[in-house]
Amino acid sequence: MHKFILFLVMTFLLLSSKLFAQQISNVENTSIQASGTYFSESVKDSKWSNSNGNSYTKAKYSNYDGETFVKISSTHTKETTLRFDVTVKKGELEIQFVNSKNEILFQDIFYKSQEKNLEITLEKDEQYQIKFIGKETKGAYFCQWIEA
Repeated sequence: MHKFILFLVMTFLLLSSKLFAQQISNVENTSIQASGTYFSESVKDSKWSNSNGNSYTKAKYSNYDGETFVKISSTHTKETTLRFDVTVKKGELEIQFVNSKNEILFQDIFYKSQEKNLEITLEKDEQYQIKFIGKETKGAYFCQWIEA
């Protein structure tokens, strides 16, 4: 009986964390500005869908092969958390965080579904991009930036 209750609690916590990511998708950041999604070339995936807010970007796709990005900057130097919730059903999704000189400050390749948090410092008036590079991947991503 205890194992069953523990199983229910763990399932609830897992589902709550997924819902929590969606519930906080409209965080008010006072210094960070964002724009996009921009497409390096048009997406050929007919099932591609995406949406953006002031503090997040998300997309869903069935066969994504290409590169999209979001531009972000800050009016003040700010400690910031980047939250990633990536679903990979096939292929791979690479995420890069680059500065205005196109220097890669963070890079990760996702071959399976996972969540990740990254603590970064956004420098005042610096322009950054969060790049999403799909390689024949099926799944989704959710990325959020939250000021500390």
